[in-house]
Amino acid sequence: MKKDKKVKVIHLTGKPMASEYKEVSLTLIAEGCIGPSARLISGSKSFYHKMHPRHIVYFNANIFTKEDGKIWYGDIDLSFDEEKLKKLSVELGKEVFLLSEMAGRFDNEKNQYPEKNAEWSSKQGLMNYLKRYYDEGRCVREDGKLVHKAIK
Repeated sequence: MKKDKKVKVIHLTGKPMASEYKEVSLTLIAEGCIGPSARLISGSKSFYHKMHPRHIVYFNANIFTKEDGKIWYGDIDLSFDEEKLKKLSVELGKEVFLLSEMAGRFDNEKNQYPEKNAEWSSKQGLMNYLKRYYDEGRCVREDGKLVHKAIK
């Protein structure tokens, strides 16, 4: 007969660790809608692209609000995650912006005008480069999902 394992519970006290974001609670809400910060959708970008060649993917993407700046970062497959981003906007009661890796990292983490560099927003939809890409017919909506146009 197996012996029951005893589990020791440790209660942590004190102040939470400092976050790179303005409000930890916003990050927690974002994580509840999208997944954990620093999310990886694949260990290999090239493998992911081979598995989902038509998907609109932003590796190391950044999620911003005008009021709060950067609230989340990680990999976003807009073809799968667009509804999650819309849900996040509703949960926060704010417009959220999807920025590429370079537009929202390093010196740009305190980006006060995310709409200038955003590829997508919860209110405006496609923006900047991604909007031009769509307008040129290089990406389309199929079954409600944004994807690269099929190559014939």
